[in-house]
Amino acid sequence: MRNFRYHVRLGERRTTVSLDIMLSAYLALQLGHAPESAPAHEAVRAWLQQRLDLDNDPYRYGVSHWLAHQVMEVIVDKTLSSAYDQWFLQQWEQKR
Repeated sequence: MRNFRYHVRLGERRTTVSLDIMLSAYLALQLGHAPESAPAHEAVRAWLQQRLDLDNDPYRYGVSHWLAHQVMEVIVDKTLSSAYDQWFLQQWEQKR
């Protein structure tokens, strides 16, 4: 699978994160841009940066992985997301 790379800041340091091409395309569409275009790349990069700034954890590790989860929460249908949450809680309750 291909990934797109985005340059972001994590606190005071610059870092590069990778995002699966499909997640990047879905997020670009969600943001109103044609996937794999320069405006889409900039919009996705800005969205990723905003998410990092919102959480404000300059010592975060696994940044690409964490951001992929953030993207999934935005692009996944709320019905599907709710069904997953219910399933997850049931699994957790069974293991207690």
